[in-house]
Amino acid sequence: LISRSESQQGTKLPFIAAFIIYFREGIEAALLVGALLGGVRRLGRPDATRAIHLGWIGALAAGGVSWFLFSKLIAVAPSQRELAEAAIALSAALVLFCVSFWMISRAESRRWMAFLKEQMNRGVNSGGVWSLAGVAFLAVYRECAETILFTEALLIEAAGRTGSVFAGAFLGLCCVVLIALVIQNAFSRLPMPVFFGVSGFLLSLLAVAFAGSGVSAFVAAGYVSPRPIAFPSFPMLGIHPDLSSLLVQLTLVLLLAGAAVRTFVQSRQPGRA
Repeated sequence: LISRSESQQGTKLPFIAAFIIYFREGIEAALLVGALLGGVRRLGRPDATRAIHLGWIGALAAGGVSWFLFSKLIAVAPSQRELAEAAIALSAALVLFCVSFWMISRAESRRWMAFLKEQMNRGVNSGGVWSLAGVAFLAVYRECAETILFTEALLIEAAGRTGSVFAGAFLGLCCVVLIALVIQNAFSRLPMPVFFGVSGFLLSLLAVAFAGSGVSAFVAAGYVSPRPIAFPSFPMLGIHPDLSSLLVQLTLVLLLAGAAVRTFVQSRQPGRA
């Protein structure tokens, strides 16, 4: 029998993971849209705000359609279910690793902001205000696509606890909306290095967990030979006593730690932000 504390732990982890994913993705989408809106206002083009709003709203609608189609795509026969679950978990781990790696190295936000600023200036200067709708669509749909993949992987990982996943997702989105309403145009005042550093660390933990679960699913499906070793097992954290999954997780940890050390060293050098 599962004890009450174990049951509560199994419910809290999916809730917290979903909250982190939706809060982080929502904040970044809000930051990007807020940067576009603030930019067109500073350029004296408030008429472009309507196009930007239509762009991000359209991205949310497209994200909903994409999620529906994706869920249909992975509704495979039971014989292929484990393979599909493993592929989704590893794909989510790869995307999460890339996102967290770049966030920890503080390159992701700068690159996106620079790209959107360039596109915004190009659209305004050329008179193509409605091209900004496409820029806003691209910025938000990218976050939607990542969120869909992460959520599907989390639902697989937290089988039987979907309520906790959606509750965490709902709370994360509510917090994003609340923050957006409170600070409105003051997104630029947020401590971005701290936000991206902390959220990058939390997402890296999810990446390690998804990677371990993905490899273990391949082992369970018979696509990877089992290599059991004496090691503590924490299934909800993606930690399994198998050498293959542990080596993959160790590799991710070392790469992320290397990125963090590199960022710290660069920040200590004169003239480097």
